[in-house]
Amino acid sequence: MDDVCRSYRLVEVAAQLKCAYPKQVHILLGNHEFAECVGLEIGKRGRGLNEAFAEGLRGAYGEGWEEVMDAYREFWQSCPLAVNTSNGLFVSHSTPRLDHLNGLTLDYLQTATVAEAFRREGPVSAMLWDRDYSPESAEAFAARVHAEVLIVGHTACTDGMLVPNSRHIILDSKDLEGRYVLLPLDRELDQRRVLAYVHRLYR
Repeated sequence: MDDVCRSYRLVEVAAQLKCAYPKQVHILLGNHEFAECVGLEIGKRGRGLNEAFAEGLRGAYGEGWEEVMDAYREFWQSCPLAVNTSNGLFVSHSTPRLDHLNGLTLDYLQTATVAEAFRREGPVSAMLWDRDYSPESAEAFAARVHAEVLIVGHTACTDGMLVPNSRHIILDSKDLEGRYVLLPLDRELDQRRVLAYVHRLYR
């Protein structure tokens, strides 16, 4: 209520869950975390989000806030860039524009070092920041990562879900209309079958 950014609390809950259940919890890198790691200033509605985040940390941790921030960056840099399953699912924060596909392959995502991945401009940046849901881009990217279905977030959805083409499913779980999906990994899935497993967080 006092307009102080306390989103660091969510970071710490996520880290606690990863520590408690390391084989069950897999936290994917998002664009805001990426921005904090590479020093990219971002804003929303006229507010600098990086400074607001730092201000919240300073209020919580005082003189030790920079040490905490370094720990956050180390945590974020350890996060997977995406999830690729044997039954054709590719889950990531977002997907790249058609003209940003150069160098972005499944092999790159599996072998890129931290230094290679965390560049302001590059394949990972494009994958996390772009919002191109055109059929052409979806088909081209799906072919590059050998996927049948692309599951992403990064885009606000009034009803908690959006299906912009024959490959993407956008899930938005942030509010009362939020959606989630629980999927079997032992059978073939296409977009129609995946949609049958999508549910509301609040019923």
